[in-house]
Amino acid sequence: MLDRLFGIDGRSLAAFRIAIGTLVMVDLVTRAADIEQHYSDAGVLPREAFRRLFAVSKWSWSIHLWTGSVAGEAALFIVAAMAAVALIVGYRTRVATAITWAMIVSVQARNPMVLYGADQLMRLLLFWSLFLPLGAEWSIDRLRGAVRDGVSRRHLSMATAAILLQPCLMYVFSGLLKQNPSWHSGTALSYALSSDMFAKPLGHLLLGYPRVLEQMTYAVPSLELLVPFALFVPWATVAFRTTALLVLTGLHVAIGSLFATGLFQYAAVTGLLLFVPGIMWERLARVSAFRDAARPIADYLTPLSRRHVQPTRRRARPMRRWPAQWLHAGLQTVVAGLFLYAVAWNIAGLKLEAYAIGQQLTWAHEWWAAGHSGLSLMFRDYVVERRMGDFGWIGRIANLHQRWDMFYRTGAEERGWPLVIGTLEDGRQISLLEGGRPFDGAIDRKPDAILALYPNARWATYFTYLRTPGADPARRLLPAVINRTWERQHPNEKIVAMRIVFVQESAPRNGGAPEWRELVWYDGPPLAADGGADARERS
Repeated sequence: MLDRLFGIDGRSLAAFRIAIGTLVMVDLVTRAADIEQHYSDAGVLPREAFRRLFAVSKWSWSIHLWTGSVAGEAALFIVAAMAAVALIVGYRTRVATAITWAMIVSVQARNPMVLYGADQLMRLLLFWSLFLPLGAEWSIDRLRGAVRDGVSRRHLSMATAAILLQPCLMYVFSGLLKQNPSWHSGTALSYALSSDMFAKPLGHLLLGYPRVLEQMTYAVPSLELLVPFALFVPWATVAFRTTALLVLTGLHVAIGSLFATGLFQYAAVTGLLLFVPGIMWERLARVSAFRDAARPIADYLTPLSRRHVQPTRRRARPMRRWPAQWLHAGLQTVVAGLFLYAVAWNIAGLKLEAYAIGQQLTWAHEWWAAGHSGLSLMFRDYVVERRMGDFGWIGRIANLHQRWDMFYRTGAEERGWPLVIGTLEDGRQISLLEGGRPFDGAIDRKPDAILALYPNARWATYFTYLRTPGADPARRLLPAVINRTWERQHPNEKIVAMRIVFVQESAPRNGGAPEWRELVWYDGPPLAADGGADARERS
């Protein structure tokens, strides 16, 4: 029964290895497009600003903090890409997995302002992969004889249980965090789809069906809490698991159709690949179309794997057998302890606000009293770390910290969009997020496609981050980056002043026109790193 519930087919592990490696490559490519703006000292978070704003925990680490140059960051990206390619093809898989995990952890820790759900899920899946034989199937390691012959296609260990249960932690605790008034009232999805920064056109279209959205709002937390348990039903496991996989995959397809969530839906489906039972791969192999497509590849690889037809075996030395078994048992015990720690971290993350109030926010006051400045959104992991007491450092070192609060609270303040207004030397005003379009001074002119204002999901996450209370220090770092980018593209048009505002739209009342509130994030010269006006509101 344990094998049926927590064992993983080797082909599912191989498919997962290829998918997670490909996901890492796509992630690196999208990050590399903004390597200067997001990860160098010339970007929105120089290393000095990082230490001042985000170096909350002394246990956090990042290799990317060793350098602030674009060339140095590019070199680290190349190392990560090489490790990801090795992971995809299964070459020295364990080493490739370890390097990939370390580099992903490092780049994520370098700039917390651009992180979203896909990042922590990829990081955690890669961590549990460190203890799994990802290269046992469909790999160069197997072809070159690095994988022992006669190894079972089924793998059962504490690591297989941990990596299977990790996505379930995501669903269950996401559902638990949604047990709040915004979801109980049935309005959460309506508010979330009103978010101009993340909702897609199909999501805006659904706003015309409030009753449907109300029922969907009630259904989502229930699905997140109940469906994961269907993955571990001990009777008719394949049938229940297949049904659960179809429901969860459909859920992610629906979310991806309604919201711009970057790579999150792909990361979630990648985690679900581990649950695919071996019988599915056997049925797929019997399909003539797949068999015919795979035959040329098999014919090419057969000469490379002929030595596995009649493998030579070395007699195991009795003196080495027991130490190996004790080492294996010790490793499994460590993995079990780490997974229980991950569960404890998720539990400690519940009712976080109530805990902070009970502590009278001493965790924040201590930090600010020491002369630092910080942003409240990024303190949540630090609060859990403090709540875990003497064991808090483990989550930081192993990067097991996690919180699944996607859209767990929504409200009318979700509506709105940023506006970056530049004033040229000749007095003309332009909208810099819209490619330099002339600005007529009307802040209530809603852009046709607000999602098009952001080059990718990380920029959307960054601007969402700038909306948090206490974000003034980070906001003041943005004008110089925007100005530098503009001067490279338009060397003959100099910006002499810049104004960054967030236009918050309120829902129409009694059929009237919508109202706008202008939140000024910055107003001053474009090259000032610490100037600008304090955040203020104007109706």
